[in-house]
Amino acid sequence: MRSLFDSWTGPHAGDRVVCLTDLATDAQLVSASTPVSEIDRIFRSERQLRSVVVQEGELFSLLSRDQVEYTLTGRLGYGRGLHSRSTAAQLVPERSLALDGGMNLAQAAQRILALPEDVRYRDVLVLTDNGPRVVSVSQIFQQLSADFRYAALHDSLTGLPNRRQLEERAGAILEGNGDVAGVAALYIDLDGFKAVNDSYGHRVGDQVLVGFAARLREHSRPEDILGRLGGDEFVVLLDSVTKAQAASFAERIQLSAASPFVCEGRRLRVSATIGIAMAEDTGESSDLTRLEVLLRNADDAMRAQKQAGTRPARSAIRGGPASPKRS
Repeated sequence: MRSLFDSWTGPHAGDRVVCLTDLATDAQLVSASTPVSEIDRIFRSERQLRSVVVQEGELFSLLSRDQVEYTLTGRLGYGRGLHSRSTAAQLVPERSLALDGGMNLAQAAQRILALPEDVRYRDVLVLTDNGPRVVSVSQIFQQLSADFRYAALHDSLTGLPNRRQLEERAGAILEGNGDVAGVAALYIDLDGFKAVNDSYGHRVGDQVLVGFAARLREHSRPEDILGRLGGDEFVVLLDSVTKAQAASFAERIQLSAASPFVCEGRRLRVSATIGIAMAEDTGESSDLTRLEVLLRNADDAMRAQKQAGTRPARSAIRGGPASPKRS
């Protein structure tokens, strides 16, 4: 079964937890012949240690602190005496969970949920080429939850915020009662991208989009809000800028976009048409949010510039109230 995250190709894939190995930590190995008393001493000296990995030949098993403590404190208080000569191999549970380190988190979660309840909440033994590692079940589900939220708020190709996140972040700026002067929206469309896609295929086209997103990040401030709306359309929300500063930023983006993108040995060229709208010039609308109006005005400015046919593409600033809806 494929996971939601199997197709992740964004520029930050290396920063994400992609498989169990990324999440697991190094394990403390003990031999199968290690006395239980020695394992008890290890747990007592390392209070943060949750489990050890018992090695018997080429086989690995997980032995938890809880299992050792239960064994030594049970039997009406005679546990330590009864197990004074026991070894790690004798305490290893019959049922445990060992998973391949290359397994993604969604697949791991499925395997865990299919287990009996008494096994489901134990730590997981992760088998990797570099030896065994350990991860807790709670870590897997917490990370999976974080991944789902990330996927819900970001474009899966470029890693930029998607429209939903744009609305969340821009809402705090635009929808309150505060001053929106100095807030600008840049609507960006890549000219020539369709020709690249048609000529060289979607894989190369995706590389161009990822490359352009990286250039957007390079030219942006930490407080700027970047987003991909879909296809070859991007948006940037700037705060605390003048119209001249917004236009200057747009020109830098256009110059950057005009530099060739090297994809699979090919030097490919696109250009950017950018429309700019200032929030202070945006009128009210009864059926649209202020962000929707702002983006519509910036989109209209971009389309007007395209229709003008000016080359090289230049940015255009649109002011005034919201335009009527296009059918």
